[in-house]
Amino acid sequence: MTHPLTNAASCALTGPDLAAVLAVVVVWGLNFVVMKLGLHDFTPFQLGAGRYLLAVRPPRVRRTWVVLYGLLQGLGQFGILFLALELAMTAALASVLLQTQVFFTALFGFGLLKERAGRPLRAGMVLAALGLALLWHELFGPASGTTALGFALTLCAAAV
Repeated sequence: MTHPLTNAASCALTGPDLAAVLAVVVVWGLNFVVMKLGLHDFTPFQLGAGRYLLAVRPPRVRRTWVVLYGLLQGLGQFGILFLALELAMTAALASVLLQTQVFFTALFGFGLLKERAGRPLRAGMVLAALGLALLWHELFGPASGTTALGFALTLCAAAV
């Protein structure tokens, strides 16, 4: 008996699978546009707290953990991201730059958990860093709408 992932025919996306993938891409992309629009009526930290309070059903754990998670995610990561969007970051670039959270997760794993990076992870990080380097002109070009402060705040949000 073969494993389902080793059979190429079982890996093909069906029409509904492809539609679901495309729906996720569209929703994710529009998410940053909605964030930017929401900042017209709310402060960054109101929007971050509201996002957490309205979107998360509290799990059955100690209340302390729920509050800590809300502070780190709702106010921390998304509050800082919304502040970057309000001050000097475009929604399009923020959506790409926020993906540097993968770098921070790996770096924290190396530093805090003494994990070692295998060859595939190192290659992936180098490839992703090269992709970000290609965006440098878009990030700081004359028509970008992005400043060093917006860039730094978005990186801080990715690290939380």
